[in-house]
Amino acid sequence: MKTYEALFLADSAMPYGAEAAENSSEETKATVEQTVQSIMDKAGAKVIDTVMWGNRKLAYYINKQTRGIYYAVYFECDPLKVNVVTQQVNISTDIYRVMVTEDPKQTAKENFELYIKQAQEAKAETK
Repeated sequence: MKTYEALFLADSAMPYGAEAAENSSEETKATVEQTVQSIMDKAGAKVIDTVMWGNRKLAYYINKQTRGIYYAVYFECDPLKVNVVTQQVNISTDIYRVMVTEDPKQTAKENFELYIKQAQEAKAETK
């Protein structure tokens, strides 16, 4: 299993409309967390950490909205099932976008371990 980082962009007015989102942002954030958790469960991912970035202005209109909730999730998942996260977001009406990347810390660690292993093998062959 590899470690990944996903940044979700959710509708700031979900699910009750724009007026409700302004009045009860905690309830909206809880709904975003539940939606993202259900997507992670469908992908068989193990959530390591989550960070709510909050309600922010969008660079351009998405579904006639000017604001969105950003939610970062660090998770472990089978590389073959990472596409399920993107597929579930495409099906969802509450989540606009997702960007999934490999965790750079994990990748650097794996590359370093591979380098050490190759160096040890090369040293053993020269003896």
